[in-house]
Amino acid sequence: MRSLTKDIEFVNLLAKGTDKVSRQKQVEVAKDFAREQLDEHVKFLKNGGIKKPIDENGFGGGKYKPDVISAAVDITRVDGKKTKITFGYNGAREGQFNPSVMELHPDLGKIAQGTRKKAKNDPKNPYKDDESFEIWHVENCAEIQAVNQLLWSGSKIDDILISTINGNGKYKAPCKNCQETFLDFINDFRE
Repeated sequence: MRSLTKDIEFVNLLAKGTDKVSRQKQVEVAKDFAREQLDEHVKFLKNGGIKKPIDENGFGGGKYKPDVISAAVDITRVDGKKTKITFGYNGAREGQFNPSVMELHPDLGKIAQGTRKKAKNDPKNPYKDDESFEIWHVENCAEIQAVNQLLWSGSKIDDILISTINGNGKYKAPCKNCQETFLDFINDFRE
């Protein structure tokens, strides 16, 4: 495996010398960075890095264990001090604990609305009445939550790479909702 530090140094050197970095190189470095950070984030969660809140009856407080974790990386900001990466977790139902859920960024809201509209108008879609291509709603996905945070931090859609794993750290392919929602994003589809 290539050295991520060497790749970041290479991108920074190119940026200083030419003000133009190969977009493909940025994507490669961002993929490696996202994968490395997702591995670290799984360890963080397994070690109790995020705890569930305790409810009014005294229940809860255990380790937070999402089924799906996504990383969104701004490919133009993968360097030591200015790196922009956010993590999102699946689950956005009313009353469900998910520390990554926040109000949808207007740009992402429009994209999600487009996905819901396509799902609703697909005559072969068994979930069309719920405006989704899956049994869960579009905003439930970890990818939505990770990208949403990065958009709120000022990143541009064209510069966002998405990489997703399950709670055990194994690659997870995008669901049908995310395939549609993030069609124009940079996706880390692993082989």
